[in-house]
Amino acid sequence: MTKSGVHIIKLVSVSILVILYVMCHKPENKSVNNPCGTSIMQWNVFCLAISPANEAMVSPTKLIIKWIGHDNSIFSLYFGTIKDNLPCISQQSTTSFILNNLDLNTTYYWNVTGATPCHSGCSTGISSFTTVPDTNLPYVITAPVFTHINTPPRVGGKVMYDGSSKVSERGIYFGLSPNPESAGTKFQIGNGSDLFSDLLPGLNSSTTYYVKAYATNNSGTVFGPEVSFTTGQVSDYKSIKDIEGNIYYIINIGNQVWIAENLKVTRFNDGTLIPNITDDFTWETISTPAYCWYNNNPGLISTYGALYNWYTIDTTSNGNKNVCPSGWHVPNDNEWTTLTTYLGGEAVAGIKLKETEDYYWSYSTSMGDNSSDFSALAGGLRFEGPLSNLDGTSSSFFYIGGNAVWWSATASPGASGLDVEYNTTGVGKYPPQKNQGHSIRCIKDTK
Repeated sequence: MTKSGVHIIKLVSVSILVILYVMCHKPENKSVNNPCGTSIMQWNVFCLAISPANEAMVSPTKLIIKWIGHDNSIFSLYFGTIKDNLPCISQQSTTSFILNNLDLNTTYYWNVTGATPCHSGCSTGISSFTTVPDTNLPYVITAPVFTHINTPPRVGGKVMYDGSSKVSERGIYFGLSPNPESAGTKFQIGNGSDLFSDLLPGLNSSTTYYVKAYATNNSGTVFGPEVSFTTGQVSDYKSIKDIEGNIYYIINIGNQVWIAENLKVTRFNDGTLIPNITDDFTWETISTPAYCWYNNNPGLISTYGALYNWYTIDTTSNGNKNVCPSGWHVPNDNEWTTLTTYLGGEAVAGIKLKETEDYYWSYSTSMGDNSSDFSALAGGLRFEGPLSNLDGTSSSFFYIGGNAVWWSATASPGASGLDVEYNTTGVGKYPPQKNQGHSIRCIKDTK
């Protein structure tokens, strides 16, 4: 994230207002026909689909479709099961529509166009959602498996829908033959909804394994699609533990030794607890060590680790305490530069740091090959205070799936860190506020 990028969300509301009011004073000759009957002269008014999220899994009972657009627009809602032939089912001035009693296990598509009295128009583009097969049971998908050179493979899935009760257990089954839930081994990875993953140790070299994610609630257990992967030449993976017993696998990159995951610990290595701050106001005003989980969701810990404020790593203000395991520390700017220089420089280091493909980055342009085995995942960040979302809500958590940001121990002059974005090949130096929350990677002390 560039320095200007830090402020982009704060400018969103102003930008939208500018877009929304560009209407009649910029006429164009091009005419676009709206199948619901409104002639649209130019597509320069802002429309955006809000919910359900594109490709979401949803309950078929009383689903509310929401979007945003210009207040003076008449909106046409197109909805159906055939993407290329959606009928118009409503024309209205409001920005939501209730759908009742949809079919189970069916994919639906929708698009909203808007037209103002002076014939400016917009379109949300086509989004889709799929109704669950059973409203009582959870719905889970299996994540692709990512193998590494110096650490075990990452396995997991995503609970897309809880069902009629909360998910009490989730994880994967793995084995040497298809349908691992029948004769394979269960590997639990927490509980609750959303994305989950962990590193799976103890596998054989050059062996094909089959994996299925599972999720359990009060109504039963369901399984995701089966995936398979083949291990490489498994080595004797090296690891360390923090004071709470969390295991971190370690990797050598050049002359440096790093942990290959984001830090998860909730206390300093002398045993002192770090407060978990969930309230936005307290997070914004506190000037002592604090941590949180992204969106205050502890279910994300095994994938993305925790987010910490500057005071957690600033030994000058925290009484010389160290959040990393004994013999390890938070890297400074010079150590980050040594890493990126070894990987070819800031312009290309991002490719080598990021986990491959786009599953944990949420975008198809993540541009990562993970040739360093650093296995960077896009854990997002917490701003120093809540900001407005496009749907009118507010949050201090942003960019999960889009950015990975780690603290640097160097104060320059306030605080500093390293940033990797989903759509770039390189890395950037990030100048955060001290009350922002970022990930931590620990580096081994040199003798």
